[in-house]
Amino acid sequence: MSEEFEVSLDLYDDLIAESEALLEQATSFEHIGRFHSFIVPKIWKDNVFHDVKPDEWRNYDGFKFLELHAQVDVREFNPVLEKVYERRVQVNAQPWFKKNPDGKGSERIPSDWEAIFVPSILEITNLTDANKALKAIEGKYVKIRDVKQHPTKKQPEPSYNTIKFVQLYNSREEAYADYLAMRPNTTETAPVANKGYSDDVVNSVKMLAKLNQSASQIATSIGGGLTEKDVNTILTF
Repeated sequence: MSEEFEVSLDLYDDLIAESEALLEQATSFEHIGRFHSFIVPKIWKDNVFHDVKPDEWRNYDGFKFLELHAQVDVREFNPVLEKVYERRVQVNAQPWFKKNPDGKGSERIPSDWEAIFVPSILEITNLTDANKALKAIEGKYVKIRDVKQHPTKKQPEPSYNTIKFVQLYNSREEAYADYLAMRPNTTETAPVANKGYSDDVVNSVKMLAKLNQSASQIATSIGGGLTEKDVNTILTF
């Protein structure tokens, strides 16, 4: 066995360990990032749900509801991820009543909105109104937990997840420190003379380069206006 081959195996082991760490991060049930949300008005018509404009929604007499799209941009701290985390929650969804096995009475089953979303967002903001809480965390860094939905009449055994808020951060620095603490396999390199590039960008470029991504792929993954030339410059540090 040649010495060159042994070195390659050592590198392979390191890369496998790093790829496993990245997979663990990508599939974690807790995520940290900047929060954003928006509302989509929906109506039930011709046996299908339609996204409509607010005026049409207000004037519609049939079944309708508002759907909240809650997003956390997990890509900022982990540029390997390509999409934002998103869960959709029906606003002010009503509970349902599950008949008891003995046929006597029923059990009240609250919706995801009532049981999970609202209590958790009120807790992290110390507010008492969900609408004010949503506005308060818009654009802020949060930690969320991906949890199982509450049972519904149509789906007594939930197979999908919903969003639960865990923490609201005072700054990006606080959020990033917690992100690193959550992932013991993630390490920060020593400060470098980065010539105007942030340490986060420098570290991300070098990590992706170890995974044999091209300069073009790295620039696309990190985004933020980073170019192939920037990537090649950083790799000379």
